[in-house]
Amino acid sequence: MTSCPPGDNPLSPGDAVRLTFSREPDLNGDFTIDETGSAVLPLLGVVQLTDRPALDVKTDLTSTYEERIRNQSVQVVYLRRVRVLGEVQNPGLHLVDPTMTFDDVIALAGGRTNEGD
Repeated sequence: MTSCPPGDNPLSPGDAVRLTFSREPDLNGDFTIDETGSAVLPLLGVVQLTDRPALDVKTDLTSTYEERIRNQSVQVVYLRRVRVLGEVQNPGLHLVDPTMTFDDVIALAGGRTNEGD
């Protein structure tokens, strides 16, 4: 069984996009994709973010923002929704970025409980 690189998989409802603007911190934030596959993004309004590879979404958003806001950089990071269950302090759904390791996700969930190993 082969797997796709993480950026080849489309984003899904419940995932999010993190935007960080170098000179406009009021625009920064995590923007969750709703049940229709869209998110409301600063300066762009409602944008469809599903049905295409996550790396394409990232590339398109970066270039669109660079055209709209001159002399500024924007960082676009997609966040995947993952379910962490078991003996962790805060089980449930967590948003993780593509650079996080398994240990990072466990730490995000508050670390293991005394019963966890």
